[in-house]
Amino acid sequence: MPKRFIGDAMVSIDYRDSERRDGDHRDGAYYGAVYVPKGAAAHYVWRFDDLYPPRFTDFGAYDSAVAYDEMAGAAVSFGAYGEFAPPEIAEAIADAVSWAQDDQGNYNVRRTRPR
Repeated sequence: MPKRFIGDAMVSIDYRDSERRDGDHRDGAYYGAVYVPKGAAAHYVWRFDDLYPPRFTDFGAYDSAVAYDEMAGAAVSFGAYGEFAPPEIAEAIADAVSWAQDDQGNYNVRRTRPR
């Protein structure tokens, strides 16, 4: 499963395609988890399994590296919002990724673990 790193969070993400098609829209979704360090050996974890790609995208294939970058950013954005993750986990995600945004609110997504 591909991993992406945003701030102090790690996102493990993959795409599950569906055989059903609706015009040019695939009925697949991304699934995975956001991990935020909690202490020496523990993590906050928020799992997701229904993160749908935008209907029209410019990142090409749904399972491309660029698509995983974009959807990892979407995962932490939803996870940091208190309506989708439990409040304690949402706050931990928000704290872990808030410093990894540019002036337009886009996340700095890395494909390798920071040193």
